[in-house]
Amino acid sequence: MSGGKKLYSQIFFNHQPLMAYFSLLVQQITHPQNIYELILRHRQFMFLVAFVMDFLIIYRFGLRGVGFALFFEFSKFYIFGDRFLAEGIVIYFLVYLLGIVWEKINGKKLSLIDYLSSAVFTVLILALREPYILVSILMYIAILFGKDQRKYKTSSFFIFAFLTLMVLLFTPIKEYLFQVVEVNKKIFLENSPDKEQFYIRGLKMIFYPIYLYFDGIWNLFRIFLVGLDSIFLIEMVLFIKFFKKIKIILMVVLFLALANSYPPPGLIFYASFHLVPWYGMFIFLIFLILSEIFKINKKLSFSLIFFLMVLLSYLLLSPNSYTKDRVDPHYEFITNYGNTLQIGEVVKVLSKPNSTLFLDGSEDLIYWQSKLMSPYKYSWYTSFMPSFPIFVQAREEMFKYNPPDFYYAFCSKDGSISSIPKKQSSKYQQLYSFGKPTCLFMKRSLISEISQDQWKRAKEFKYELPESKKL
Repeated sequence: MSGGKKLYSQIFFNHQPLMAYFSLLVQQITHPQNIYELILRHRQFMFLVAFVMDFLIIYRFGLRGVGFALFFEFSKFYIFGDRFLAEGIVIYFLVYLLGIVWEKINGKKLSLIDYLSSAVFTVLILALREPYILVSILMYIAILFGKDQRKYKTSSFFIFAFLTLMVLLFTPIKEYLFQVVEVNKKIFLENSPDKEQFYIRGLKMIFYPIYLYFDGIWNLFRIFLVGLDSIFLIEMVLFIKFFKKIKIILMVVLFLALANSYPPPGLIFYASFHLVPWYGMFIFLIFLILSEIFKINKKLSFSLIFFLMVLLSYLLLSPNSYTKDRVDPHYEFITNYGNTLQIGEVVKVLSKPNSTLFLDGSEDLIYWQSKLMSPYKYSWYTSFMPSFPIFVQAREEMFKYNPPDFYYAFCSKDGSISSIPKKQSSKYQQLYSFGKPTCLFMKRSLISEISQDQWKRAKEFKYELPESKKL
């Protein structure tokens, strides 16, 4: 996008658009010089979002917001809530909407700011992550429901409609519908369980607070989560006993279920980031219900607060806690991104500004590191794109009419590869590393244009021509 290409029409993207624009914004403002700084700036952006939204939540909801911020921020590491993922941003908007809904269904009068912010946050959720569209829309409808405060509600809906229209105007609708709706629909249907399993999964989503006790992996985070869950269930029983408002409990349980993409209990890190929205709403609901119980029985409420603090202390002070880990950032970076950095630098030193690179289903950050554009119609060819004829055909046309100067793909350890079309394979030279073939190729016609100094710099990154091809 920083090179002028448009999302969806020229860049394949099967998710909502806003995260891509957030990444573009981060890069345009901070101008990272390498992958390490690129990742750092995106993590700092997430920290800024968390700080701003926690401040707004605390400002609007007081001690209930403090409780949410304290418990969520100090535990979200276990489910990748700190990473540059849409789930890590959506959560704050969902929590804010949940708080406004809670105020309304408990008879509190909302302000104009409540209605306007609800409209803005709903649109942000719609533009960030598709699985949470339904729950956000239902919560927004609940906020607008009723005949009171019509002027405020009309203003809110106008803002919602205007912002939604703006998003649509900047989105290529045809390409968006295919990539986000049709592609995801096909993937979902191919990987979805049969009807009976589907219904069972739906029930588990609804009764997830019960299901947490009976399945999954036991670890520190699971123990912490079950402890929170026990307090949550106790609070629901007390809320129904004190206030007789079963409908309110049913409504918030429905919202929790719709925000739950159901990862098995106990999964942590990358396997569990889909849990972030549910987890944040779950924590906030604990403090929303607790605030109501506090009005009726302060002694009981202080007992619940005590057990909550014991749980948080256990999570942070346990010998197995992430706070006790000693991590070497340099080692972690090289382990996870060393190959990407190496390939990107090799291509950069051997290329010209107008050279092109095609990554055939592998390590997309190499584009960023090499600073080269892709000649492929949809920019990258990754994930499940080979399963769709339109993307396969575009790849074939690229090799036929505009073959890339550099080509890289995952391949076997011996460097054998069959992904380049046979008619084009003779035009490419495979590069070597430590005397062995690699997965990086370049056009043979470019070899004579590369200076000895460029080859020397490439060799510093352990890449060179095979001995038989050296000049």
